[in-house]
Amino acid sequence: DINPYVNKLKEARYNKSLPVLFGSDLVGRKGKWLDTFRSFHYNRVQAQKIVLEIGVHKGQVICNMAKQHPDYAFVGMDITYKRVFLTAQKAQQHDLHNILCLLANAKNIEELFGEDELDGVVVFFPDPWSKKKSQLHHRLIDETLCRTLMKLIKPQGFFWLKTDDKSYFSNVSESL
Repeated sequence: DINPYVNKLKEARYNKSLPVLFGSDLVGRKGKWLDTFRSFHYNRVQAQKIVLEIGVHKGQVICNMAKQHPDYAFVGMDITYKRVFLTAQKAQQHDLHNILCLLANAKNIEELFGEDELDGVVVFFPDPWSKKKSQLHHRLIDETLCRTLMKLIKPQGFFWLKTDDKSYFSNVSESL
């Protein structure tokens, strides 16, 4: 009753009407994401590379990347029901079969992806910024996550961060 997107996501999963996975759907997929794309999209995806976007907002970035690179598989991950639902809905509306949306916390990324499974990771304008000092310890991108990403991203892969917070950028750069 609190969040209408909870039921919308459950219904989409039950009907397989949107490219969305969460909860028990995520179990056992580590190291098998290309197979997951093929089975979810009935072999319409022949990608050999996987790019993860952490924090999909409303799906603009991931949908644009998926349109420009139909030979890649894109995974969009977010912790908010609405963002995951809207992104999956946008992918479906644009007939993008190379996108899957995950309702998941990126702090658990190592449980979801295998070593050298990702070709790239994109994070645009992550929260929280440094407006409130009390929020700084809630930042997702820290030394721990950077070490994890170094294991999950292939040696020739990439990490793309956009932020307008210079101190956040500096901290992430040092961690990498």
